[in-house]
Amino acid sequence: MAIILTIDPEWNIIKKIITRLEKDPSLVEQGRDFLEATKITAIELVENALKYADPGPDDKQPILFSFKNSKSNALIRVTNFCSNKTQKEKIKGTIDHIRKENAFDLYVNRMNEILQHPNGYSRLGFYRISAETEYILSYKMTQKTVTILARRPLEKK
Repeated sequence: MAIILTIDPEWNIIKKIITRLEKDPSLVEQGRDFLEATKITAIELVENALKYADPGPDDKQPILFSFKNSKSNALIRVTNFCSNKTQKEKIKGTIDHIRKENAFDLYVNRMNEILQHPNGYSRLGFYRISAETEYILSYKMTQKTVTILARRPLEKK
């Protein structure tokens, strides 16, 4: 099954996405742990898009959210508008770093950094996804958009 949404950048959308995921029979049959991991991943990716998307002329550039599963994988995709090169480099650098190192160690290290030097920005979401959910992150970027993909093998058929 697939869930595909074009959403206004409003915080209340997270609850709606979670409700849709909880009602997806193909996701529910994967078991409670898989469902919880998928919800965490969706929440973190949508929050990231809400925080770091470029505002449109009326402060409402839509965010694209999709959840699909095939016979072997679950895939979450979140696309938002972002033309800020510095922001894009931070995203690339974080995901590339996570893919090369031990995700759990990076997560713990990032939490320690936040405790020692709080600055109001945790930037913890990607680390949390990688350490807690078994979803593997990747990205696609254009001049005006950022797409974050999270993929995880299905546990049951």
